[in-house]
Amino acid sequence: MRIVWIIAAFIIAVIVAGVAGTVASSVSVLAQLDAMGAPVPTGQAIQMVLGDIVGMAPLYLPIIAGGFLIAFLAGALLDWLVPGFRVLVFSVAGGVAVLVAITTMIFVFDGIIPIAGARSDVGFLAQGFAGLLGGCAFGLLRRA
Repeated sequence: MRIVWIIAAFIIAVIVAGVAGTVASSVSVLAQLDAMGAPVPTGQAIQMVLGDIVGMAPLYLPIIAGGFLIAFLAGALLDWLVPGFRVLVFSVAGGVAVLVAITTMIFVFDGIIPIAGARSDVGFLAQGFAGLLGGCAFGLLRRA
């Protein structure tokens, strides 16, 4: 039964990071449009964010899941060696996993960042924060 709980926590963590990362990306793009003098009305902005969540999920969630799998295995080892810091360990692991995944995409796609909202420094860090939120969710949901 414990493994079922861990798998459920993992899936929730991936969804949290994916949704947060997609929202952060959409907001970054909207801010860039506004800065160029092309503000997007609120209704269209909400539609864009929701459309991005649906559109990015099939590609972004597996990338996050792969990164989380590696990072959370390392985090589990660290949690076992130094107990008492579970939420912190998995939060950092989640954030690093997403940043490493995006950095890897830059190399794979020959310098192109396929996530538009991660093309600025703030957008890149926002993606890391989304990973941190997913890792935090995992750390909180994972049972001892």
